[in-house]
Amino acid sequence: MSSPSICRRVAKSSSQVACPWSQDTGRTDQTDFPTSGDAFTLTVIGKPYTERKDAGRALMKEILTLVQLQQEGEVHIASIGGVDLIYEGERFGRGDNYHYQTLLHRTGADYVSPSLSRGSSGRPA
Repeated sequence: MSSPSICRRVAKSSSQVACPWSQDTGRTDQTDFPTSGDAFTLTVIGKPYTERKDAGRALMKEILTLVQLQQEGEVHIASIGGVDLIYEGERFGRGDNYHYQTLLHRTGADYVSPSLSRGSSGRPA
């Protein structure tokens, strides 16, 4: 699946998500890597996966583990096609208040794209 196709699917899920592959970013560097067909590779915690199903399972397992541990701070959990997936968690207030979000970072860039954010219940925040 191509990067623009992923963006369209994500955009349907949340109108607040900006596509990091947008052509109007003005980028001229060549940090994009193909992910279609046999070129697919998703690296989760340093381990490359070439099968989409295995990659998805590994990614979900890592995110669920971080949520269960209520991991605080920023953790780089995956990379695909020149984009890094960052997990960021924080505790706040009294009791069992925990918030996490996943962020897409363009590899090597200094900005953060808008994210899909979820509370400790797993529902969108």
